[in-house]
Amino acid sequence: MWFLPLAGLLMGLFIGTKLSLEIPSALNHYYAAVLVVLLDTILGAVKNIFDNIFDNTFLLIEFISKLFIAMFLVFLGEQLNVDLYLLVYFTFGFSMLNKMGAVRTFVYRKYKKEA
Repeated sequence: MWFLPLAGLLMGLFIGTKLSLEIPSALNHYYAAVLVVLLDTILGAVKNIFDNIFDNTFLLIEFISKLFIAMFLVFLGEQLNVDLYLLVYFTFGFSMLNKMGAVRTFVYRKYKKEA
């Protein structure tokens, strides 16, 4: 069963390298914010899986709400000529580091018990 996500990842990488998609420079901050929010949500899902509290509906609501907040801050920053996109990067980056630390601690404790 682990083969399906790996096959999807490899197929996506192959298609992405063959297509020549260019992102307009005006949307660079939005695109980067979407990637940061997506990575934060994925790490949150992994943490929830390890804590046995994973829920698909909660994951979707979490992603949409974080995405809305991030896009609003980036848009507001562009309108005010303030680099608010940096706030999005730092906030979600800090959140990702915390979630990664929780996952690392869980994995460490699990394998320490087995040894």
